[in-house]
Amino acid sequence: MHESPPQSRRVGLIGLGLMGRGLGLSLLRAGHALTVLAHRQRSVVDELVAAGAHEAANAAMLAETVDTVLLCLPSTEAVDAVLFGNQGVTSGASPGLLVLESSTLRPDVGRRLAQQLAARGIDFVDAPVTRGPAEAVQGRLLALVGGTDEAVQRAEPVLRAYCEQLFRFGGPGQGYAAKLINNFLAFSNLVAVAEAMHTARQAGLDLSTLLAAVHLSGGQNRVLDGLTPLLTGAGAAKSRVTLNTAHKDAQYYQQLAHELGSSGPLAQLLEQQLGRALAAGLGGQLTPDYLDHVVSGSLGKTP
Repeated sequence: MHESPPQSRRVGLIGLGLMGRGLGLSLLRAGHALTVLAHRQRSVVDELVAAGAHEAANAAMLAETVDTVLLCLPSTEAVDAVLFGNQGVTSGASPGLLVLESSTLRPDVGRRLAQQLAARGIDFVDAPVTRGPAEAVQGRLLALVGGTDEAVQRAEPVLRAYCEQLFRFGGPGQGYAAKLINNFLAFSNLVAVAEAMHTARQAGLDLSTLLAAVHLSGGQNRVLDGLTPLLTGAGAAKSRVTLNTAHKDAQYYQQLAHELGSSGPLAQLLEQQLGRALAAGLGGQLTPDYLDHVVSGSLGKTP
């Protein structure tokens, strides 16, 4: 059984992409002992090691030395490989380990992971986060949390290191459900803003004046607020989500809504619109780039 002081944990972090650097720095700042998995992004690994982290050669070796494994990975396939693959977490884990998973996956995947890990005596919490890399560094993310009461209680000191608020949604997989709904709303707003601003440009409206009016009116939303600097030329948008990820999340949301009998035409349309961006070769670009292509007319007309 892994034992730790109540507020200081031995955390293994796997996934050092856009969010991982901030998660690691916030965990170290909060006083947790951090071990990171070797990664192709050597600059991030080296920075975290210089700040006090240790590096493990593989996930099994990492799991042997920690009481909590935090995952921040891009897909279900990546999570399965890290947990159950050759030299994966479960190869080195002892009963009592906690897996804290912060990716954006489907709720049914969360329930399956919880069951598979429970069979090995390992606790599981799904806690996808909102906001971006800057807030990860600042410890100002928001976590949408699913899991048993006992597992969530164990996870809280780790979550508090990089989150300013935790939102609890019930058992395993429910955090994922909440995240998919949030992302459906956000990406739907992105597509709507892009089409509206393209129409505004075609109508010859001054975007700065239009956005000033919308800001005080019913069309205002957080997505539009974040995109305003890009639209007015005053700066860049803060979003660091790729269109590949946005499309994946739109697919996951549509699958969830279909399973629940709540699917509507907007979910299908959102997936189609983001799919057009991928077909145009924009998958590796960030969501604000979608806006730029639609407003400029380079993505073509909506069918």
